[in-house]
Amino acid sequence: MRRGGCFIRSGQGSVSVYMISAAAAVFLFMSVLIDYARIYAFEKMTETAAYAGVRSVLSAYDDSLYARYGLFGRGGTESDGIFQRAVGGSLSAASGFGSGSELELELESESKSKSESESKSKSESESDEAFRLLDPRVEDARVNAGAPLGRHDVLRRQIMEEMKYKAPVDFAMELTAKFRPLSGAMKEASRTVNLLEELRALYDQRQARLLAAAAYQKDASNAVSSSGLNGLIPAGRSASAPAGEGTAFAVAGGFGSYREWIQADAARADGEEPANDRAIADYAQSARAAAAAIRRSAGTAAASHSRLLRLAAQELEAAEALNRRMETAVRQAESAGNATGFDRLGGSRSVGAEGGGGGPGAQESDMADVRSGAGKLLLPKDWFAGYRSELEDQGAALAALDAEAGSFQSAVSTALLSPDLGSGVMLQEGAASLAAAYANYESIYLSPGGRIQEREKMIRSGQEADKRRQALDKQADAKWGEARKLLQQISLLPQGGEAADGFRKLGELSDRNGRWNEAAAGSEQGTGEEEPDKSERLPEASDSMNEAEGMFGGMADMLDGVRDELYVNEYAVHRFVPFDPRKLRYMAAGPAETAGSAGIEAAHALTVHNQETEYIVYGRDDPASNLVGAFRQLLTVRLAIRTMEGLIRFRAMGHPLVILSAAVLYGLEKAMEDMASLFTNGSTPLSKYADIEVPYADYLRLFLLLQVNEAEKLARIAALIEFGTGYGLQSVPAAVSGEVRASVRLWFLPGLMRSLGKAGILRGRVVGNRYETTRTAAASY
Repeated sequence: MRRGGCFIRSGQGSVSVYMISAAAAVFLFMSVLIDYARIYAFEKMTETAAYAGVRSVLSAYDDSLYARYGLFGRGGTESDGIFQRAVGGSLSAASGFGSGSELELELESESKSKSESESKSKSESESDEAFRLLDPRVEDARVNAGAPLGRHDVLRRQIMEEMKYKAPVDFAMELTAKFRPLSGAMKEASRTVNLLEELRALYDQRQARLLAAAAYQKDASNAVSSSGLNGLIPAGRSASAPAGEGTAFAVAGGFGSYREWIQADAARADGEEPANDRAIADYAQSARAAAAAIRRSAGTAAASHSRLLRLAAQELEAAEALNRRMETAVRQAESAGNATGFDRLGGSRSVGAEGGGGGPGAQESDMADVRSGAGKLLLPKDWFAGYRSELEDQGAALAALDAEAGSFQSAVSTALLSPDLGSGVMLQEGAASLAAAYANYESIYLSPGGRIQEREKMIRSGQEADKRRQALDKQADAKWGEARKLLQQISLLPQGGEAADGFRKLGELSDRNGRWNEAAAGSEQGTGEEEPDKSERLPEASDSMNEAEGMFGGMADMLDGVRDELYVNEYAVHRFVPFDPRKLRYMAAGPAETAGSAGIEAAHALTVHNQETEYIVYGRDDPASNLVGAFRQLLTVRLAIRTMEGLIRFRAMGHPLVILSAAVLYGLEKAMEDMASLFTNGSTPLSKYADIEVPYADYLRLFLLLQVNEAEKLARIAALIEFGTGYGLQSVPAAVSGEVRASVRLWFLPGLMRSLGKAGILRGRVVGNRYETTRTAAASY
């Protein structure tokens, strides 16, 4: 109001201005808070939709792969389509009114019929008139394949998940309960067989060395007897014959005449011609020649004698070293600890490990007695000391004879130079000493029943037992031949083109999977050189015991730790087909039955689909090699168990090496009978001490325990799956990740929200008047 040219101030409108300013501030704060709450809800909605979409994609798995192998792999409908529909549907359901997304409307129109689309459009047009708190829109949605099923860690994880619901542990414990009662006896049998096998080799070498020493010793004495000394003296057994010309006694006996001739010529008259010059010269020449011959013969004999005795001493030293090794082996066998596979299985107290009564437990002490009897094969230290002293005495005896030969030659020279009575006595004494030295050597080392023969007899004291053992070993060799022939028959089964091509392809698939996994793991080191194929080599008895120990140890590991390998092994047996040994039943009838329709039937059984489990165990590319490996290993296990029975049965035979040979022969005979039972019935008896039948599939379970290379095992499993389905597991996803990019319209101040985004408060970004976020979700089977 203006009065008198002045403006009049009024305070009536100031409250309204302040209220407007306060309301604006509150409105600004609330608008930011509302949009922020909507963004937060939108973020959670998008994340939930991404996970829902990933789960929907995984729900489309390959039915045939699961039905046949119990494994999950993506298959069927295209992944992006499933993901986009699932994300759109999830966002629509979460918004409560329908998404309004152009992408979703497009996908819905593709998947619904025309009538449903019209109904849907009508419903959405009605809902558009309603209030919406969120109106999300899918900008982009895509799926990326994750880890493929062909990766070993993925394959192993799915096998674990598949098998833990099949309860293979109870079955495995039932299997180990069958073998557990044998663990104590098998431990004693293994220790006994391993010791006796080692001792047998050392014993034979030691005996050969000792016999060689005795032979050298005898050759040394023969060098003396063949030197002619006894004829040049004569002495010993030749002393009863008349002393011929040129002998030591002839020289000593003729010295009196020589002295008389010299004395007679010395007493002749002056100018008288010597009457005995010729006789004197002849005697001197004969005496010198005889003495030289004796000295030469003695020297030659001494040289050969010394060389041969040195060789005998070397052989004796080698034999003593072998005896010490035998002693060490015995000591180690007695002090062996309790860490063997047999001990671990027998001492296990896991649930289910107590089954199976009976067993040869009462005879364990008998096998321990057999092992302790191995000490009888050892020779005491003083035996070698006595033999060494004997060789030294023999050398000294000949050295004395050689010295007497030298003394006699000196006495002859002295007597010829000084033909007096004393020289004649020395000559007689020299010949007598020479004869005595030879007679002493002859009586000890050359006469029947002398020291050399006694020593040789002592060395050969176990010859009867050795002959018996050799006879048993000869029979065992024949049985080994039968076993080799059996494996050879299997390896020579006629192979059709289908089987050969199948295993060739299987080998390529397995190698490719193995190399791919090595590359994926970034391995710089390959698998190394391939081990030589031992599938056709039959082991020694000790090898069979060691293999059985590894098998028992594997069962103990199952009971103690229930390792992941158990699940993989059980998967290999449950999901893959083992060979039916009854297809080879004609082999139980003998080689004559191997031809004809039976052999043709067996050849048809060599295809991949009839021996899948064997391939997992051995991985050979030849159709028959995997069967040969399985039957060789089965024969090895049977030999170990049956040899244990043989040790108990023949423990009363006395000589430990004879017991071993008899036990091995028994083991081979019974193992071959077990193979015939396998071909006829598909199973074998466990032992005469355990009336339990063990089917062929159970043996494969045990052999899988000895297959420690898990990478090779998984590569073969993958190869069999690819061979059976035609899939390449490297391209079959077992996991997926999904990425969703969605947006929601901002209601209030986009610029302010953009500033908050730049400050790092928001996870997404503001584009125009819309807030946009990208969420990623991943999942696997």
